[in-house]
Amino acid sequence: MSISNCNVVDLKGCMSVEINFDYSRYFEWLDSNSDAVDITDYTFSGSIKDSLGGSEILALPTISDDQTTGLYIPDPTNGQIFLQIKKEQSALISAGDYPFRITRTYPNTDQDVFAEGEITFYERGF
Repeated sequence: MSISNCNVVDLKGCMSVEINFDYSRYFEWLDSNSDAVDITDYTFSGSIKDSLGGSEILALPTISDDQTTGLYIPDPTNGQIFLQIKKEQSALISAGDYPFRITRTYPNTDQDVFAEGEITFYERGF
């Protein structure tokens, strides 16, 4: 999923987390030439809420490994941010559609919305 000028992500059907399973989706920040933006000096944080304007049900902090729930940036020079939800956390969320937001903090401490949209948690019926 590339993010360039548009930061509202309509991923209906693409961001579906099966409850009791690990989930990962990456976002890629590209410049106007479709080159990856070096995000070394940026910070990212996110959350999933129970409803728009509601309570946070899952925090998505920047993390340093791929074994934890949060926003994982293995190589900041390639502009990729992995939203990871581990099965232990997905098991705590009821089936349904939930709003999410990822906030970007610039080196000068300004902030904006990097990505937002809806994420679906579901259980298989068998």
